[in-house]
Amino acid sequence: MKEKQEPPVFSETINEQLKHDAPFAWFLRHQGCHSPIFRLADIERLDERLTNFLNAIYLSEVNGTSLADSLNLSDWGARFVLFWLGIESGKQEYCLRAIEGIEDKEESDELAEAFSWFSQLDKIIGILKMLGDTPNQSPWVKRAAIHACKLNHLSLTEEYIVTTLSEGDDMSVVAILDYITSQRLDYQQQIIPLLNSENEEVVLASLIALSYQLGYQSFHKDFYHFISEDNFQLKTALKHALIVADTEEIRQILSEITRCQYSQRIRIYSIGVSGLIEYLPELISLTQNQELAKAAGESISMITGIDIEEGGFSLAHESHNNVDDFDEIQDSWKTAYEDDLPLPNPDALSVWWKKEQVNFKASARYLAGLPIQREHLKQVLLTGNQIQRDIAAYHLANIEKNQIVVQVSACYREQHRQLSDIS
Repeated sequence: MKEKQEPPVFSETINEQLKHDAPFAWFLRHQGCHSPIFRLADIERLDERLTNFLNAIYLSEVNGTSLADSLNLSDWGARFVLFWLGIESGKQEYCLRAIEGIEDKEESDELAEAFSWFSQLDKIIGILKMLGDTPNQSPWVKRAAIHACKLNHLSLTEEYIVTTLSEGDDMSVVAILDYITSQRLDYQQQIIPLLNSENEEVVLASLIALSYQLGYQSFHKDFYHFISEDNFQLKTALKHALIVADTEEIRQILSEITRCQYSQRIRIYSIGVSGLIEYLPELISLTQNQELAKAAGESISMITGIDIEEGGFSLAHESHNNVDDFDEIQDSWKTAYEDDLPLPNPDALSVWWKKEQVNFKASARYLAGLPIQREHLKQVLLTGNQIQRDIAAYHLANIEKNQIVVQVSACYREQHRQLSDIS
């Protein structure tokens, strides 16, 4: 007698939607983590949405309707969903398919976030063993596992860290250096020789790790190698140099940027991270340039904390004057989210600054409208936008030498735990 087949949990139409909507939910969340349009409360909402989709896919899986084979790995988020499903259901073949053909940072980050959705280190180690943690394993997969440990503040052994620094491939070395920086670990003896590496990513990651231990002044000449030429690591080098440098050193960095004649977006970004109000008139003036106005508005918000849209400092949509016409000028430093930012009103900002500048001290540095001091940085981590929160996390780690860097891209439950750990 034939066994009675259980009906599927969801209809074919809903399953068809799930295989597209679940990966897209990850994509929206991933983009949101790196956008000033989103805040911690938004990440909580996006996490809940993604979790609901994942639970629905898992429910279908355990009830006999697998969507694994129908996921298109060329779609952003599909690897995340498939890898998560493989771990949750204990099906190695799903994990193996998810890691197949990973060959860039974006796909490795997607895998890292799938790893990090599971908060136990032994789970991550178990997954690596299941996949075959051998010297021939893809370096992108190893990078993803280390990145997941960084996201979830999981402790790696000293032996593993030292061995990776001395014997690992360049990709793993960069990942472990990033992990060392975020965990506020001191491996100066092992890192200093890496400043002579032939790999520029290894050198910069080493500089960043050392600068949070020893300060900018010890390595300012090394930093200038990355700051004084347009390269794909320029923005990363500037971000960390501007965080660890003092005010006079920051002015020198901004002068160097002007001398190098980079994209104006690089200078705009750097002024925002600098937190120096003496450069605000320059930013306000740049809001008259329609091509650069949105980027300038973001940096004004970075320093002052004003909300361009909600605060009444934006132009009405009908006043945009076909901003798209200016997109003919291609700038590789234009962010993915810039077009979604509000267009600032230069006149409103000028009036506001004339009135409010007396409330800002010329000698202080500001982030989200607050002086960059320990007591204010946790507040920015709780209420700032995602870009401000990331900068605040590194400032706090720079001020408090034992403070681990809060990971603003981690899942909400993990961020909540990390924020609770700040004394």
